[in-house]
Amino acid sequence: MTLLLLLGLFSQEEGRRIALEELNRLREAYGSPPVRLITTGLARRKAENLMRWGVFSHYSPQGYGPFLPWSRVWGKDAFEENLYALWATGTPGLLWQDGGLEEAVREGLRMMVERDALAFWHHRRSLLDPCHTHADVGVAVSRDTFYLVVYMITARVRWTLRPSWRFPEFSMAGRLDPALDPESLQIVILRDVPDPERVNWTSYGPGEPVAGVGPPDLSLRYRNLPTLPATRWRVKGQDVEIRFSWEPDEPGVYTVQVQAPFREGIPYEPRPGEREVKRWCTILFYSVEKGGYR
Repeated sequence: MTLLLLLGLFSQEEGRRIALEELNRLREAYGSPPVRLITTGLARRKAENLMRWGVFSHYSPQGYGPFLPWSRVWGKDAFEENLYALWATGTPGLLWQDGGLEEAVREGLRMMVERDALAFWHHRRSLLDPCHTHADVGVAVSRDTFYLVVYMITARVRWTLRPSWRFPEFSMAGRLDPALDPESLQIVILRDVPDPERVNWTSYGPGEPVAGVGPPDLSLRYRNLPTLPATRWRVKGQDVEIRFSWEPDEPGVYTVQVQAPFREGIPYEPRPGEREVKRWCTILFYSVEKGGYR
């Protein structure tokens, strides 16, 4: 399907380079710090899957969102997935001649940042978010279809113990970015049930919250959520270690979301002309599946 890529007319690395250049130009223009390129393999795989599936969706035909693949492949940090597609009309392949693919990459990013009102500016908010430190980019091209996938990644933890959740034991440890305050960590567990109907949805999420996790003495509790006591909640300087034990009763995809606040908020422009101060960052999405719903 990705014939033009195979013919060497447009490489993944060229697309990634162009995308990073345009993304950082836009971030600078709207007051956000630059990001660096990283390769997780997930952005490229998603672009190629969209081409193979023949759908334009955050969800697979089986109804899975991007959280479970993120954890199975990358297994650390936090991310947001942004998708853009362009379909050629008229003579197949003409759209991609004479620099058309480079312009498609740049125009895709400009569309998501500057003309995103129909998506309620969600792409803009993601692409300009000052929490993000890295981006992974994937492209897939056929004679009449172009897909651009941008994963915005928050890599603000130097992991000393990679996140792991083998029911019932969850564990993670690492040193947080100095800009973040580890004393105020918040941890929530969310549940999602895969549904093939979601392939038609235009947005995505990790599901509904089912529990929070607090220190062993439960000095931190969550409003309207049961709070699980951690078996270990160690914070020393920027170093954190969290362990808890919990296994859900119901089937589904369960995601641990860990958030930490900035010591000082960072202003950015999530909507045109509207400045906002970013105060919290998600530093981890980690998902596992409990089967039995098929």
